[in-house]
Amino acid sequence: QRDWDRYDEKLKSWAAQLDSRVIKLQEPLAQIADERPKWRNTRAAAAETELSQALVDVINSVLIELADTQKLIESRIESVNQVRQKVSEKEKGTIESVEKIRSAVDNARTGLFVRNQPPIWKVFHRTPEALTHAEEFGESWEWVVSAVDKFFKTFETRVISHIIIFVCLLVLLIVLRFRSAKWELDATSRQTVDHVFHNPLATALLIFLVLARALYPDAPTVIFELTALLTVPILALLVPRLLPRVFLKSAYVLFAVVVFFPILDLLAVSGVLTRLFMLALSGAVFVILAVWSKTNGPSINITHPRGRAFALFAARLGAVFMLISCAANIIGMVLLADFLFSGTLVAAYGAILIFVSFRILGVLAIVSLNSNFAQSFASIRKNRYRLKSSAMGLLRLAGVLIWLAMAFRWFGILDIVTSTAVKWFSTQWTVGSMTISLGSIAAFFVALWLSVFVSRLVRTILKEDVLPKARLARGMPESIALIVNYAIITIGFIVALAAAGIELSQFAIVFGAFGVGIGFGLQTIVNNFISGLILIFERPIQVGDTIEMGNGGLVGVVRQIGIRASTVKTFAGAEVIVPNGDLVAGQVTNWTLSDANRRIAVEIGVAYGNNPQQIIDLLLDVAKQRDDLLEDPKPNVIFQGFGESSLDFELRAWTASDNWFSLKSELTVQVHDAIVGAGIVIPFPQRDVYVRSMDPVVGKSLEEKKQEPGTETDEDYQEPGKSKPPKDEPRDTA
Repeated sequence: QRDWDRYDEKLKSWAAQLDSRVIKLQEPLAQIADERPKWRNTRAAAAETELSQALVDVINSVLIELADTQKLIESRIESVNQVRQKVSEKEKGTIESVEKIRSAVDNARTGLFVRNQPPIWKVFHRTPEALTHAEEFGESWEWVVSAVDKFFKTFETRVISHIIIFVCLLVLLIVLRFRSAKWELDATSRQTVDHVFHNPLATALLIFLVLARALYPDAPTVIFELTALLTVPILALLVPRLLPRVFLKSAYVLFAVVVFFPILDLLAVSGVLTRLFMLALSGAVFVILAVWSKTNGPSINITHPRGRAFALFAARLGAVFMLISCAANIIGMVLLADFLFSGTLVAAYGAILIFVSFRILGVLAIVSLNSNFAQSFASIRKNRYRLKSSAMGLLRLAGVLIWLAMAFRWFGILDIVTSTAVKWFSTQWTVGSMTISLGSIAAFFVALWLSVFVSRLVRTILKEDVLPKARLARGMPESIALIVNYAIITIGFIVALAAAGIELSQFAIVFGAFGVGIGFGLQTIVNNFISGLILIFERPIQVGDTIEMGNGGLVGVVRQIGIRASTVKTFAGAEVIVPNGDLVAGQVTNWTLSDANRRIAVEIGVAYGNNPQQIIDLLLDVAKQRDDLLEDPKPNVIFQGFGESSLDFELRAWTASDNWFSLKSELTVQVHDAIVGAGIVIPFPQRDVYVRSMDPVVGKSLEEKKQEPGTETDEDYQEPGKSKPPKDEPRDTA
């Protein structure tokens, strides 16, 4: 049916070309039909007037040429129509052939549950048939040889290109095998890369054969059968490293069975022997699947819970199919037995082929992300692991979908599944004046998801690769990337509405109600949204700025400016979500708006009696020793005045470092060490408390406490750092 459908497409293409040719030929024919009356009228007018014979001869020659050209075009149109008629006859024959095939498929489906051969025990009472028929084998072999010969003659140039691709791919895999040892990969990726590059010849051959169906869509079916047969030994070489060890024995048994049946077809083995072989093999496969169906069977070695559950389900379903196949073969329902047996084998073999192929594609994705060309882009270099995870997820999803399509197609239910899905998604419901369906809802969400995905991708590329290379003011790249992000999402939302079949005019009432809602309950949200736009365009605050809100209430670095709120990360590590309205309407101190320069100040007091100029020179020397302080503005020292117990100085210096708080701490320590090292005293305030009056009860209690043994008396009192005053010296009692 695939070959006939392809032939029908080719016939339709030819018919379209012929119809176009007829239309092009009819255009000059219409021009001739328009010109001939004009020249005839000219000749008639020439007969009434006295014109030269030469001019009359010219008019006659033009009329003759027009007539001859008309006949030539009409003959060509007739020839094209004849060819078009032949194409139409071929199209009718193609349609009849396709209808016969579909009828045969329908009869085969309805005949699955009909006994089409005698029971197995009655076959042995008949006269044994020959194992092979020489004539059938010869016809089969001649058909295969002629198909292969025709294939190479038809696609000679394409085959040569295919071989060149194989050689280049083999060389590339060998080169990557040695280069991959230098890549920085995680443990899982490293193991997968090593396994794929371990046998580059087998890997290249597998890719070579898998590409055959895409490169030769018009090839005979036998070519695809031969390529599928050749992939079996190649998979047998690759699965020991690419397939989990627990599946290896079952995979080798499956490969042997898959190879066995095409060989029987090529050798034209009789139906009786094929039936016996199928019974024996289906029984053997049933035993293997029954072992896998046990909870404590080989599937227990699968670590992933979902993988283990899927393996158990698939094994039990396959065991049921094999059991039904054996029973159907025994009682004579051979079509049903062959259908279940072949379908189970194809599904299992296809799963292994797809698994191995997509692991190779995953390695090629890893190779692409680790290439020098990819690493030259900052957006790929910084998001390498995230891109790898996304690529692997997409490959897994694609592999599952391809396997399901292949399994459904082999079991003959792909058309049923697709038609049912189309019917579900095309079912419409009318809500008021709006008509919706599952397909429109799915299209809406898919378009919306794609717009968000594209917006994030474009924003990342702009921020990491494009805008940093442009000479823009600080903060402009983030603003441009954010505006582009919102624009793509807005356009995507409009496209999603259009994909869902929803017109914007249908939302007029909704938008009106939305406006009323804004007036009543959404002022804050709209305020924050408009404030976000102000922050984007006016740029009083930019990503990376150090801000302080209010009077030291919140100090941190702006990490993100969003559509409703911005994220500020404090120096303690917390991320604070600040509404954009507070950043616009409130008082905000931006420490890094025009530049990152910041002044740090270290206050110091020294004892009276020191030379102020000596202190100033000492502090300036400390500041000049640090390379992380700016020379313009240069450090300076301010003599602030005379304190209660000290001479007060302040060292002021400028820095562009983000780590200014640590710098201030280090500078303070250096000032302390310099002051102490120079022998300068740093005083501290002292206070005396005089008790003028006291409650008699409290005084009596204190007198009793003084008389207790071990209690410090007034004579024993000594202030820390001072000698005991003589008894005759008056002093204050603290």
